Amino acid sequence: MQVIGITGISGTGKSTVSERIAKIKNAYIINADKVVRDLQEKGNEYYEKIVDTFGSGVINQEDRKLR
Repeated sequence: MQVIGITGISGTGKSTVSERIAKIKNAYIINADKVVRDLQEKGNEYYEKIVDTFGSGVINQEDRKLR
């Protein structure tokens, strides 16, 4: 199994490159941004663990970004 990590700032084409590689190599994409959004979703079993560990100020439900 090969693992390829693609990083960069917003708007640099990470999703485009990932999709092309996935098509060529029949690969599976793990989108870390989506994973984090899912974990931060209120009601998710990990939401309370995040808040208990880092405090309620770490999650902003308006933009769903870690501060």
